[in-house]
Amino acid sequence: MPFGRAALEADSDCTGRAAPHAARTSPPRPTSRAFSRHPAHRHLFGGVRCPARSRAGCPVRTSGRHPSRTGRPLPPSCRRNSAREGEALSIRGNRIAAAAAGVALALAVSPVASATTAAACTWQKTTWELPTGAEAGSVTGYDGSRYAVGVTGRKGQFGTIGSPRGTVWDSGRVVLRITGDVPHLRDVNSSGLVVGDTVDDNGFRAITVTRDGSVTTLPGNPTWSGYTASLINNRGDVVGAATTTAGRRVVVWPASAPGTYRELPTPTVSSLFLTDVDEQGRIIAQTDSGSGGGFVWDTDGQYRVVAATGAGGWGTPWAIRDGRVVGSVDSTSAYAAAEWNARGALTRVIRDGALVARAIGGAGTVAGIRFVGSTQRPVLWRSGVVSDALTSVAAGFSVRGVSNDERTLVGTENRVPSHYSCS
Repeated sequence: MPFGRAALEADSDCTGRAAPHAARTSPPRPTSRAFSRHPAHRHLFGGVRCPARSRAGCPVRTSGRHPSRTGRPLPPSCRRNSAREGEALSIRGNRIAAAAAGVALALAVSPVASATTAAACTWQKTTWELPTGAEAGSVTGYDGSRYAVGVTGRKGQFGTIGSPRGTVWDSGRVVLRITGDVPHLRDVNSSGLVVGDTVDDNGFRAITVTRDGSVTTLPGNPTWSGYTASLINNRGDVVGAATTTAGRRVVVWPASAPGTYRELPTPTVSSLFLTDVDEQGRIIAQTDSGSGGGFVWDTDGQYRVVAATGAGGWGTPWAIRDGRVVGSVDSTSAYAAAEWNARGALTRVIRDGALVARAIGGAGTVAGIRFVGSTQRPVLWRSGVVSDALTSVAAGFSVRGVSNDERTLVGTENRVPSHYSCS
């Protein structure tokens, strides 16, 4: 799944899609498998620089927001650290106040989640391969086992990646790299099938890409002015967005009915970032319209707003697995990691310095970011309590995904993709 977010938003500058991010400087597309998808900086479409010919009138966009540009109040420590969080992405949340009504009673607030159990693992780092000439990279999607997708390029200013090119890794080794601006690569599944989009004379078109680089265009409605693919699960369901005559819509290409697609009910917001899809086809998305927030589509195809805490709060979903959603809840005065069910009801809030939950492992372990003193660090939680403080993992490691067997953490460190293995 992706780590980040894919956006349904018309934008004249093709602002880039979500990028993996580092905590409340930027809570992350990755995921259960997905990393909360983020790589990105302005002028990126799906992690790849938008071709000049498509800069005007992009029908669908994926966008990342660095905290310093969101207008959302951040804790002082986050503000101090935001300049170095180049990979991080933060969104201006939509205070969908109605979401908070009636859900507070269902909330299980984790007390002080600092009862760290003895760490079962010593984590060993493996730095991933970069293509010849590339200096940096980021991961936007991960299948939970071996395949990952992202971008690689030169090191740009403020943590950005210059001349980004879509890249696919197999266990940390580069197996495919796009040579030009397009196609854009968004997510990958356990079969090595990649989804994304390309640009032709008629605008954006959703595609799949095989491990050997063969490209297939997904079917679309001739009345759509553009459409993209952002997420794929391991059974092959593809999720994307289309600009239709009725507005922007979430679209699903089901694996069970090849060659078909269906449009889902979609909230009326100016921006929507597709974040993750689970193996049953549930979808989560974020918005930075208004004051922020997020949505979850259950298997009935209907969307619900994810609940928040407190007056004026907003919830931001980052990953979903088996109907369990994780992310963060924020308000103008507080922040915390959070969990929801598939109907958007808040089921747990993790405080004690927790910033965001980013990914869910196969056995339910949640990976995220918390403050330890004034330092942001990766962490693992079980049932809202710290299960591994990851003391053998570098503080600068931005975790994007947890493997299905929970023995591998995938992410980025010093602007280079890497993973930590349990030993």
